[in-house]
Amino acid sequence: MEQKRIFGIDLFRAISAFSVVCIHTHPFKDINDYVYVAINQGARFAVPFFFITAGYFFGRKLQNNNQDEVFVSYIGRLLYVYVFWSMFYLLIPHSSYTEIFPPIDASIYGRHGLIKGELLAIAGNVGHTTMGQIVFAGVSKHLWFFPSLIMSIMVVFICHKNNLGKYLMPVAIALYVVGLLGGAWSVFSFGVDFTFNTRSGHFFSLLFVYAGYRLSSTTQRHFRKETAYVIFALGMVLNLIEVYVLKGLFGVGEIQTYRLSTVLMGVGVFESALHFSGKAIAADMLALAGRYSLGIYCVHIFIMEIIEAAAPPVPYYIMPFAVYVVSLLCMAMLAKVRFMGKICR
Repeated sequence: MEQKRIFGIDLFRAISAFSVVCIHTHPFKDINDYVYVAINQGARFAVPFFFITAGYFFGRKLQNNNQDEVFVSYIGRLLYVYVFWSMFYLLIPHSSYTEIFPPIDASIYGRHGLIKGELLAIAGNVGHTTMGQIVFAGVSKHLWFFPSLIMSIMVVFICHKNNLGKYLMPVAIALYVVGLLGGAWSVFSFGVDFTFNTRSGHFFSLLFVYAGYRLSSTTQRHFRKETAYVIFALGMVLNLIEVYVLKGLFGVGEIQTYRLSTVLMGVGVFESALHFSGKAIAADMLALAGRYSLGIYCVHIFIMEIIEAAAPPVPYYIMPFAVYVVSLLCMAMLAKVRFMGKICR
């Protein structure tokens, strides 16, 4: 049976999806560096919120249902979504593949150069895809989220099933620290230079998924509304302080996916969402949009690159809104197609 929707979580799903769009559209990047960094790093609560939300609802489903069936169903749906969008990005070549796959010049293939070039690009994308990219990083720069979530859900379920829950927090914290050592802290003498991006895998995701799983327990006390807001605000402030202190003293790059303060941001925003209730039409509309946050997250890279190719170019301050709205409309329409609902919401 479908669980009752929580207004605050739907609302913050919409806000988080828009925040992810802001991260990838880089507003103010070439205009004001301080504003750009503040927006980019301030938006980093979004993915932790998605992880915590996933862990929360997974934990709730485990409480009153057949646990094995819940696990198989949950992982099956995640795999379905991940495989669909992976195939979508593999079969529709676009510019983000230049980060992973070598570009192909369609103009050199004669009369039907565009078609031949696209077919060769598809073959090149598939041919250059490694198992490591599929299992850990994803075939497009944002699809790493799904392997990370799947791995963490599996770890949480195994521990839950075998009464090993007491080991989850220390393991999750240890992995988070390792992730920082290979990420934002890699410039320190004790940092680690991994050959892969620690953003992928369960280095960071496990702590947030565990937090959601833990908060789903009926015996777990939640923060008061005011406390939740303070934790979120404190996390945002400490995040920006961390950005400029690490940059000024140690030369750490301003743009990082995770920092120590990201934990406060993620937990604070999720607890705030649980307490939030709708009191305005705008909030109600955003909560409805939040139901399509999964599809918006998945399709926005494709929409962004279509809009970027438009002439005349879309102004930087409009770009995030344009990408978000077009992505939302696409997902709302696609969700009406049979069997497509699961990949949209």
